Amino acid sequence: NSPGNLVPLRKQKGGKFRSTTLTIGCNTEANTESQQKGDGVRVTMIIDPSDEISGPQITRIKSTVKDEIVALDIGSIIILTKIEDLYSDPKSGAIPHERERPRHPDDEPCDSTKMICDKDILKRDYNKFEEPLTKNLDSLLKSLEMERSPILEFLGAFENEICTPSCDQLWIVSDMLQHSPLTSLYESIPNFHDLEPKIRRQWGLLPKEIRDVTIWQPNRCPSEGGIQQEDERFMTFWNDYFTHGADRNITWEDIPIGRGCPEDI
Repeated sequence: NSPGNLVPLRKQKGGKFRSTTLTIGCNTEANTESQQKGDGVRVTMIIDPSDEISGPQITRIKSTVKDEIVALDIGSIIILTKIEDLYSDPKSGAIPHERERPRHPDDEPCDSTKMICDKDILKRDYNKFEEPLTKNLDSLLKSLEMERSPILEFLGAFENEICTPSCDQLWIVSDMLQHSPLTSLYESIPNFHDLEPKIRRQWGLLPKEIRDVTIWQPNRCPSEGGIQQEDERFMTFWNDYFTHGADRNITWEDIPIGRGCPEDI
């Protein structure tokens, strides 16, 4: 199988990386009037609540998300959710925050014979969509509630738990430092292909329908495990996982820490 288009993490440092960003997008049959009028997709942002994200990182993520949601088509469904610890309570789950992207004042074209085009009204309606979404996003980015980081397990359960029908895009906010009984990248970085049978048997793999994966990876200090993020084996492990059995485009962007590290003092 072709490994897809791998975009190295370090080449993306410091800037925006795509025209749309940070969510899981699920192409579905049009099920709302607005989706029937356009090319809206179903998009979900997954956040890893085991990560402590610095203030500057949160600011950068929130700002970019707002811009990139504007870049989505009218009628796209935006879903915010978080990785769950499936070991502590496999039946529990965060209730996803789901909103439909309305027309933005800057969306073109706008046919006033068929729809409202008054920019003040459009701005008011868009703010009603954006404000609760931003508030929920801010809360998720600031949450720190898991000692484990069962990324592989959650992604294996992803199709049934969150995205039905099948998805074609996946965007993640996580340092990608997997830490669970399955495997811990803090301890060592395994060869994915050696671990693949166990992952597939116990939890399942990422649905093949997902064709684009985008990862926003908050940088870590070396004392916090960040040394693993610089290891070539770390990138190889995840790229092997995401491209296994499917031709996918993988895009990484690191999010600078925005503060000093303890070992630098």
